Amino acid sequence: ASARAADLHAALDGRLAAIASRHDGRARPRTMIVVGREVTSGRLGDLYLAGGGTFLGELLALAGGGNVVAETTVSYPMISTEGLLRLAPEVIIDLAPECADDPGKRAELEQAWRRHDAVPAVRTGRVHVVTDDALLIPGPRFIATLELLASILDAE
Repeated sequence: ASARAADLHAALDGRLAAIASRHDGRARPRTMIVVGREVTSGRLGDLYLAGGGTFLGELLALAGGGNVVAETTVSYPMISTEGLLRLAPEVIIDLAPECADDPGKRAELEQAWRRHDAVPAVRTGRVHVVTDDALLIPGPRFIATLELLASILDAE
C-alpha cells in the first residue's frame, strides 16, 4: 500500500511540476473566476468571485493566472457590473454547473457576457463558461481542476 501511495504522490508531483513549468517566466493574465452571478432579463447582475485565499484562487495561481481580486480579505467578494469594468480582467472563467443540462440557460449566460464588450476578456473572446460542478468541490480531483484552469490559460 505504501508503494502505491508513493507512486501516486510521485505522479501528482510530476503533474504539478509540468503545470508550473508551462508558465515559468510568462506574464500572468489578469483572471477572474466567477462562482455565482445573477442574470436577469439577459443581463448580468451581481457577480461572486473566488478570492486569492480560496481553493479556486490558489489553483488559479498555480495554473499561471493573476487573480483580479487576489488582495481582497473577503473569500468570495461580490462585485457589480461597474466593478467588472474597473477590474478589467483579461480572462474570465465562469463556473456555471447549473447550465450543464440546460443549453438555453448557457446560451443566455454567454449572451449576457457579450453585452460587456468594454471588458478586455469579453472584447477579445476570452470568457470561458465551465459547467463541470466538480470544479467547485475541493478534493482529490483538484489536479483535474488545476489542469483545466491551466489549459484555459495556455490557450490564451
